[in-house]
Amino acid sequence: MLRITPIPKPDGTMQLKLAGRINAEQLDLLTCELHRLGATEKVILDLGEIEFLDGAALIFLAQWDGAPLVLQNGSVFIQRLLKEHGLKGGQ
Repeated sequence: MLRITPIPKPDGTMQLKLAGRINAEQLDLLTCELHRLGATEKVILDLGEIEFLDGAALIFLAQWDGAPLVLQNGSVFIQRLLKEHGLKGGQ
């Protein structure tokens, strides 16, 4: 299960606080939320409460790499996964 909590920041940035697991089953929900926010806005994905990322989630995040998307607050496990797949952030 994936829980997404949008948190607007004073500078206009939107933070999505994510909790739970991100796998193939939850990617539609995350995609819809990102598209709802618009491709031009900077979005922070707070991974602090993410317990698991599967291969589909890593591919998904790689596809958004270079977009106005920032990954923050991943656990050591999540940071290692992101780094192994050439993704920045999660720290």
